[in-house]
Amino acid sequence: MCGILGITEENEALARKALSIFSYRGPDASVVSARSGVTFGHNRLSIIDLDARANQPMESADGKFSIVFNGEIYNYKELKRELEAKGRSFRTTSDTEVLLVGFQEWGMGMVERLRGMYAFAIHEREADRLTLVTDQSGMKPIFYSSIGEMFAFASELKGVLEMRREKGKMPEVDRNSLDLYWMLGYVPVSRTIYKDIFRMPRRAILTVDLESGKKEQLQYALPAPSANDAKTMQALLEQAVERHLVADVPVGLFFSGGTDSSLIASILAKQGASLEAFSVEIDKRPEDREYFEKIASTLRLKPHRYFFGVNEFDDVYPAVTARIDEPLYDSALFPTYFISREARKRVKVALSGDGGDEYFLGYPQIMRLSRIHDARLDGKMGLLDYLYVMTPRFRGKADLFARLFILAHRPISYYLAAVSPAKDFVTAREWRAAKRTLAEHGTTPTALDADFYLENDILRKTDLATMYNSLEGRLPLLDADVIASAEKMMRRRVPLREKKPLLKEILASYLSRDLVYRGKRGFGLDSHVFFAKSRYLKNDLVAAIDYLNKRDLLPPKALMPHEALIRRRSQMCWQVLSLYHALKNAGV
Repeated sequence: MCGILGITEENEALARKALSIFSYRGPDASVVSARSGVTFGHNRLSIIDLDARANQPMESADGKFSIVFNGEIYNYKELKRELEAKGRSFRTTSDTEVLLVGFQEWGMGMVERLRGMYAFAIHEREADRLTLVTDQSGMKPIFYSSIGEMFAFASELKGVLEMRREKGKMPEVDRNSLDLYWMLGYVPVSRTIYKDIFRMPRRAILTVDLESGKKEQLQYALPAPSANDAKTMQALLEQAVERHLVADVPVGLFFSGGTDSSLIASILAKQGASLEAFSVEIDKRPEDREYFEKIASTLRLKPHRYFFGVNEFDDVYPAVTARIDEPLYDSALFPTYFISREARKRVKVALSGDGGDEYFLGYPQIMRLSRIHDARLDGKMGLLDYLYVMTPRFRGKADLFARLFILAHRPISYYLAAVSPAKDFVTAREWRAAKRTLAEHGTTPTALDADFYLENDILRKTDLATMYNSLEGRLPLLDADVIASAEKMMRRRVPLREKKPLLKEILASYLSRDLVYRGKRGFGLDSHVFFAKSRYLKNDLVAAIDYLNKRDLLPPKALMPHEALIRRRSQMCWQVLSLYHALKNAGV
């Protein structure tokens, strides 16, 4: 797990300066190398093959290829044996070298063989070509931009911003992206909040011809589904968890007592793996404790349990906001950062249950969407859409229209009314932009969370919270074989009578039913409690409103005293703060 960057010119000073900005992604080694018109930089968090010979950037033995790689390839040993059988030799025991040699042997056909999480770039010197690749779910990010004739990429937006700034290209807010941010609480790929800076989507291969500057992007497919029922899916999940234990450093587990983390913990217990477990209890959420303690006792876990209240929030708030470079409204970023910080004191890798809700249908809106799972994702504005945005806010407005959207078979309109943080005060322009985006890139009504929320919110939050603490977060439920089969199987399980039916059926083979079939809330904070008691939030909100208003970046309906904004639109307060800190950190 690391931080990577690259530029299509030989400029070690520029690369080193940008790389230093996100050194926390890889504090074990930082290397910059320039050759043949390309400069690569790499901050290393050593997980597999701790020897310095496995540091990056890494060159092939013949000097024709070089690579920078962020992530882990869990099946690298199997791939290595296959390559050795073809006569290939290796100088290290790293998965990075397996990627590099695999590319020499199979070209981009290598990608379909990978099982892991990854974002990497390979420079082919003879072809004078740069190839960038992202994993099956978008777990590891790549931001990129053309800066004059130079192409630049980095693991974090701030790296690209720094390189643009050094070239005299100051960032400019993209108003179209801003509309999507106010609607969704995040900026969906391939956009960012800035013009001319982009983020690669999941399952993407981007090639850059270094002579002409021409760029071409294509999407690769998931592997063929191999599970057809709960039993075969259970076998896939057990295989995925076992894969995710590959490491030369201590591995732990984020454990909440919910379905996803309990399933991973149950599989670990069956396999005889004993990991340190890290859990957080959020203030005003004592109802989770009973189930957590029962499951932990059943599985004989010895968790490290931490309380997260206002004092803990105030402790981490300055550190998180000082590093934010892409706005994200999800307040769960703060407790996730906190538990990552505590876990890092004892382990270097932590397994997490992210992906279970999105690929196995775990959110409340799924119940209604499953009733219209065959409906077309229509991105056009209809009469109901105009009625919704023109109707003044009243108690129950969103729920009333959500029911009407379901009756009218308008899945995107329903989804926005159910999940948008701006749902009660959105403009027609913002609503239209979000509908169009979801229709263009979504697949089916029940896959909207996997297509958008997972990649743009959940995985961004997890990557930032863990990497800010130099901790590798691993997500077994997003194994390529697992999600390929989940996508196929979930389409058959409609309409739903309960959330997450398949995972619960599997979990019930490990735990008693009373510990499986019950409710569980996420990591989001009670806004009213934290804004009332934090020593930072109110003052920061006042500053944020003023800052954004002066730059004409605040929606008109957010122009109100901060007390009213907290009372009436608490979710939007997190949006305002995150955008404020992201732009302020960038010097916008």
